[in-house]
Amino acid sequence: MNTILAFSVVALCTIQTILCDCTQVRTEQGWVQGKSQEAVCHDFHYLSFEGIPYAKSPTGSLRFKAPEEPDSWEGTRDATAPGPMCPQYHPLSDKTYLGSEDCLTCDVYTRNVTKKAPVFFFLSGFAYFFDQEVTGVYGPDFLVKDIVVVRCNHRKDVLGFLNLGIKDVAGNGGLKDNIAALRWVKKNIAAFGGDPDRVVLAGLSSGSAAVSHLLYSPMASGLFEKAFMMSGIHSCDPVYPDAVMEKSYELAARLGIRSTDGDEVLQQLQEIPYEQFINVSYSFALEEPTNVLFKKMATFVPCVEEDYGQERVIIEDAMESLYHAPMNNVKLMMGYSENEALLFIDQYYDYIIDLYSKRKELCVPYKILITSPSDVYEKADAIKKYYFQNKDICRENMKEFIQMNSFMNMIFEVIRFASKVSPCMETYLFEFNSISDRNIYGREGLKYGLEGTAHADLIGYLFPATTLNMTLDMKSREHDLIVQFLDPLKNFIHTGNPSSNADFTWHRYTPDKPYYMEFTDTTTVKEDPKGDEYRFWLNEIYDGYLH
Repeated sequence: MNTILAFSVVALCTIQTILCDCTQVRTEQGWVQGKSQEAVCHDFHYLSFEGIPYAKSPTGSLRFKAPEEPDSWEGTRDATAPGPMCPQYHPLSDKTYLGSEDCLTCDVYTRNVTKKAPVFFFLSGFAYFFDQEVTGVYGPDFLVKDIVVVRCNHRKDVLGFLNLGIKDVAGNGGLKDNIAALRWVKKNIAAFGGDPDRVVLAGLSSGSAAVSHLLYSPMASGLFEKAFMMSGIHSCDPVYPDAVMEKSYELAARLGIRSTDGDEVLQQLQEIPYEQFINVSYSFALEEPTNVLFKKMATFVPCVEEDYGQERVIIEDAMESLYHAPMNNVKLMMGYSENEALLFIDQYYDYIIDLYSKRKELCVPYKILITSPSDVYEKADAIKKYYFQNKDICRENMKEFIQMNSFMNMIFEVIRFASKVSPCMETYLFEFNSISDRNIYGREGLKYGLEGTAHADLIGYLFPATTLNMTLDMKSREHDLIVQFLDPLKNFIHTGNPSSNADFTWHRYTPDKPYYMEFTDTTTVKEDPKGDEYRFWLNEIYDGYLH
């Protein structure tokens, strides 16, 4: 009897051990094996499941096309390391990452697979053609304690946004990747302890611009209930589309393909090694004199899709879409960094500011320039006078140059977006101006005597970013600033209100009462963000170009 009892106890413990092995999860495609990791703050562990396919490999005859449902697998798939980077060229480091075309994977991080926690679905990226190296940058450690965190790779540049004007390749493949990943989450995230009905779609830079596209997209209906957007709008100059189809055929011609038949061009492009695409598009984009960093960075970006009978992500121009309510009416938290353009200060000092001094029309927004207005030089003079008064555009006046480019290429569009959507969507706006050693890009300005919060500096306050030479002392000022920013975000993720369970009230933004939260060493609720500067651009520069 004792032997039987002892055997039963051992058997029960074995069964419990198997049942409690939460590093194995079953998805619709099959089992995945993850691993347990210690958070950077060392006070808890979480489970990571990385490199999970959410779509078929977009290679061979699937290259450039909309993503297809992922294949199933036998046995248990190893999900203990991130999938490969999608092929890309990084202009800030001048590095090419060959990665792999077989890159449509997502990473899922969770504390407990038996819970039903809200989901933070993050889209990264810069101008839809490059990104940070994933490993060690976008770690979930700051959020995952009571939130399921998901990050997905998507195709970039030509591979993601080629438009041949045919049903199979009408543009926006990279955005369709995002939607495919969201659909995968809808079907599978419950197995990881996430609530498929409480997904917060979040993005930074072009990831944020993608979020704004999906707010208006019928394909994204029902896939998320809140949105969090940082420094990126679909109408911003750096990602505003211009003749994407025409330039797709131009790229094909540069690769030796002379046909104008879309299906024939597609077949030939699918036979070219993908490595040949990576540098070609960026190099010929910069041949246009009005295409400079942070003004117009990329050629192959999301654009309106013609209707060939396919599912369409974008059915209306970004500028026009702002004049009616978003199709996906969700709660929204959004903002910008005070000195967005500081990201490119090395390039500004190196050569870009000289271009502006020789071609004053570069001071005019790209969206206006491509219309070839007769008053372009009058507008350029008005902008130059507003920022520089009687001074020259030169290195000695770099502070004013940074301010102009920050507002023209990013901040104006963020505030205008908030003004347009807030009457129908509960919107919370912020300005980020916290300065510390975690300002990854803003600190580059120190060698030129400039200090500020640059585009994408929020990376250091959302993620550990250990591979970007980040360390974290739990008793440091940097840690306090992280908590100061993340606490309202976590409140928003859980409740839809950033000031719930807080000792402050963050009022929602409306056109009549344009409240916003300013993050510095403290948090301060203010009103009328960039008021006079915003009205200058709205009334004097965009007059006649906006409804």
